[in-house]
Amino acid sequence: MFSQKISALFLAFVMSITFCSCVQFDRTCAEINGHKYANLKTGQKWTDRIPRFKPVKSEDKTAWISFRNMTQQNFDLETKLRRAVEARGYMLIDNPDEANFHIYYTMRFFGENDNIDGGQSMASKYRIERGRGGSWHPVQAPQGGTVDKTVEYDLVLDVDIAQWKEGIVRRKLQDLSKDKQTEKMVDITPVSEVSSSFENKRQEGQSYGEEDHYFWYVNTLILWAKQIRLSSDEAQPAIEEALVRSLPQFLP
Repeated sequence: MFSQKISALFLAFVMSITFCSCVQFDRTCAEINGHKYANLKTGQKWTDRIPRFKPVKSEDKTAWISFRNMTQQNFDLETKLRRAVEARGYMLIDNPDEANFHIYYTMRFFGENDNIDGGQSMASKYRIERGRGGSWHPVQAPQGGTVDKTVEYDLVLDVDIAQWKEGIVRRKLQDLSKDKQTEKMVDITPVSEVSSSFENKRQEGQSYGEEDHYFWYVNTLILWAKQIRLSSDEAQPAIEEALVRSLPQFLP
């Protein structure tokens, strides 16, 4: 019985060594041949344009942050992101009523992207899901991705920022089906620029509105990592580093 356990452990050890050797061999060959993804590379794709914020005074840079991880993957990101936001000159406070900026970070997906397209298909898909328009058609993974063993992992993260304004801000929202229990941002317009037909449309049930002092900026970030025979454990720390480095730059 003891000898069988030893044999099983030895076999598992040999198989792991063999697998690692195969991975390294493939990457070495790819590097010799000048393959673009012989070494790990990361990149990003936003679903919408980056907003042009007006300059913000230092004393007005107060922020309240909400971070949610809706994936099944363990990420050590909240503390890192908070520190990165502070490095941008923001003072983080616990009371949202006292903050000029409400920052919502929501991780929605982490996993392999079979399309191997630098997050393009993910960006199109999640742009539609968030009601931002566009079209999405699933595409077949490029043949090269199967032949040369390139693997891509993507992380999808919603970025919603609410900035406090002195004037009242009125939002037009589209009424979704009740089973979704959500509200979709269609347009965000200061009250002074809203046409008189807004109230009529709301009464007719075509749309409804919400008023407060916050102007919303809604976007989704797709971060990708690519390499020959890339594993999830290798992709995650690289994506985490890229996320912490780039995400706070979205703020003014």
